[in-house]
Order: sequence, then C-alpha cells, then structure tokens
Amino acid sequence: MDVQEKSASPAKLLKPEAKSEAKPEAKSKLMQLLSETYQYQTITLSEMKKVSLMKRVDTKYVTTLDKLHVILQALRDDYFVQETDGEQQLPYYTLYYDTPDCQMFSDHQRGKPNRQKVRIRKYCQTGQAFLEVKSKKGNGQTRKKRIAVPDEHHSIRLSENFLAEHCPYQPQLLEKKIENHFYRTTLVSKALNERVTIDTGLSFYHHGNACSRSLDDLVIIELKRDGHRYSKLLEVLNDMYIPSSSFSKYCVGVVLTDPSMKYHRFKEKLHPLARRIPSLQQCYPF
Repeated sequence: MDVQEKSASPAKLLKPEAKSEAKPEAKSKLMQLLSETYQYQTITLSEMKKVSLMKRVDTKYVTTLDKLHVILQALRDDYFVQETDGEQQLPYYTLYYDTPDCQMFSDHQRGKPNRQKVRIRKYCQTGQAFLEVKSKKGNGQTRKKRIAVPDEHHSIRLSENFLAEHCPYQPQLLEKKIENHFYRTTLVSKALNERVTIDTGLSFYHHGNACSRSLDDLVIIELKRDGHRYSKLLEVLNDMYIPSSSFSKYCVGVVLTDPSMKYHRFKEKLHPLARRIPSLQQCYPF
C-alpha cells in the first residue's frame, strides 16, 4: 500500500540554455581514476562480435567511483577493455520521449508488466544515432528495436511507420521529456562469455522545466553474461557486499528533476542507494 508522500522541495530551475552535458573535467577525473584500465589488454568492437551470449542474463549494480577503482584493480587479469579510436571511455547521449502525462513513466511506477520506453540514443564518439523502442514483457524479457536516424534532432514523426509497428503510442502524442549524458566503459571477459558496461558521469536535463541534475560519484555496472556461468566480476561484487539493483535512467531522471511526479515505488529502491551515494542524496529529499 502506498504511503502519502510529503511535499518535496521544488527542484531548482535553470534557464533552458543551461542544459546538463557530459563535462570534460568530469571525464578527466574519471580517466585519472580509471588509469588502471591502461594495464588491461584492449579489444576492438569488431573483435567483441566473438562474444556469444546465447542465454543472456542482465544484472545491474549501483556503486560509487571509489569502489569502482577497487573493482577495476581486481578485474584487470580477467577482462579486456574495449577501445575505440584510442578511447576507453565513450560519451553517450540519450533523449527520452513520453506522453504529456508521462504514461510510460507511470506504467513503470505502477509496476505494469508490459511497458515501453521510446528514445533516441547517440554514440557521440562515432556520431551514430538510433531511434529505439524498448519493450518490457510480463515474463521479464526485454526486447529492443531500433532504426538509424540522422542525429539526435531527428523528428520522431518522420518515423511513424517504425513506431506504429513497435510502440502503442502515436508519435504526435509523444514529446521530449528527459535527456541524459554519461560515459561508458565496456569490459569483456577473456573467456568471451560475458560483457560488462560501466556508466559514469551521469547527468539529466528535463525539457519541461529546464531542471538539471548530476550524479558525478554514481556508477552503474551492468553484467551481461551467458546464463549463470561463473563471473569474476560477480565474485568481486559479492565480496564487496554490492547488491544487484534495478536502475532505470529515464525514471530516475524524472524523479530527480520533476518534484510533481509520484514516485512511491521508486522511493523504496532509491532510498538505500541515496544513503550510499552522496550526489544522489543531495539531488532529492528521499
């Protein structure tokens, strides 16, 4: 049963031009922290195609930069690091769409078993951009469909046929809601049966009220492995008492930038994280 929320302090509004962006200085700090990865053997994107995940199981973990340093030291002998054009931390940009009343957010908040997310994701290093529809099924499976688009400014109304096929929402009913920026480092197990993404420097911008938030010390680790095979990363995380945790970038972005939204279900998940992650605790009064 949901408990009535106390009124939250209004989020600090910024001018529309003060959008949250991937900060060069943040990357500099992250690169210094992640310097241990220079001792990793590298792997290219084309070589990563050898990774076979026939029965893929995805699990997310949320931790801090300080603990990430320890994790990277522990994994250096068992994983490759992906390198693209000499870079091991790649900038990502994502723009999420929703209905005016945030129906997709509300579906997640209510725990609806069948739900969607619509977004444009740009791989800033290569300039590639895709319109994507992620569908969560009642059996827990996630399906992602995408098509290439010119850039992040692409009008989704020009992709009406694609959306009609994979999404129950008409494009004219969707509007820009939340954008985020982050850096991603990808590790691949030397057994080629596991892939790990590490997201850092996460920031949000709300298109409706121009509010920005940054989670500079937060780290999102996603383990993607073949079934339930042994994982060195999982062993390290267990030893460090870092539990698995669901974390939707879109939903967290809405919660942190729009105090008017109900977030009962997310409060239960975010409250224990906020106690461990200072920037998350400072962003919103959980």
